[in-house]
Amino acid sequence: MRSEKTSGYPGKRTPGRTRYTKELGRYICERIAEGEGLVAVAREIGVPKRTVSGWVKKYTGFAADYARACETRLCLMEERILELCEEAREAGESGAPDARVRIEAAKLQINTLQWTLARLLPARWGEKNKLEVTGAGGVRSGGGGD
Repeated sequence: MRSEKTSGYPGKRTPGRTRYTKELGRYICERIAEGEGLVAVAREIGVPKRTVSGWVKKYTGFAADYARACETRLCLMEERILELCEEAREAGESGAPDARVRIEAAKLQINTLQWTLARLLPARWGEKNKLEVTGAGGVRSGGGGD
């Protein structure tokens, strides 16, 4: 999601086992909070994704920081949807020859972000299903019928 690179991984990349440090944990969380995905960050620091997931389980302080970073990343995704809507509106108003293509590209990006958010934040972005049961005599129950 980010367009510019940070200064890069602060630690030394050496072959073999990478050990968790607080500095490394802060770096991972910073990158996640900037919108980068776990796979990309793990690749950058030279460890498998499952190693970082193991650190989340093992180190409670890192787990809390990682959870906050992931929440921040989701907020960035929501903000990006609003930016894309504005870009599509501006493209439509511009009358430029490529306006239709730019609008369709924005729609695709918006749909992808919405799909991702629906899976990561189902209570907020998922489809709302309502279950309504009609019993004997037509009495409705469940689903908080209005």
